[in-house]
Amino acid sequence: MGAHTANPGQVYFASGSFEQMDVAGGLCDIEGNMRREVREETGLDLGDAFSSGGFYATQFRSVVSLIKLYRFDMTADAMVAQIEKNMPHVEDKEIAGVVAIRSADPHAERYNISMLPVLDWYFSVGSTISRR
Repeated sequence: MGAHTANPGQVYFASGSFEQMDVAGGLCDIEGNMRREVREETGLDLGDAFSSGGFYATQFRSVVSLIKLYRFDMTADAMVAQIEKNMPHVEDKEIAGVVAIRSADPHAERYNISMLPVLDWYFSVGSTISRR
């Protein structure tokens, strides 16, 4: 995360909180929020990715994370390169760098503590969900 964010230097999946634009008719547009946040932070378009279906949730203390898996037709290294290429063009520099998360090791990166149940879930369940 960038120096001006609430958690500078910590590693997260591309994500964000709901904003007023994510609510229409009293309903939260979860997928719209995900599309917007991922595009703002990485330049990637979730419309170009395959989604495995539903939403999953993890909880740590008072933090609930909603997760939906998207898979792009490119390697992790290619994704990192594409995001890094996009970084100079991002208006709000929320991210300071890009890492490919390759294991559930909680010490591999400087993770925010709320990321740990997400890592555990992904590497025990999420990574096995069909690519269809």
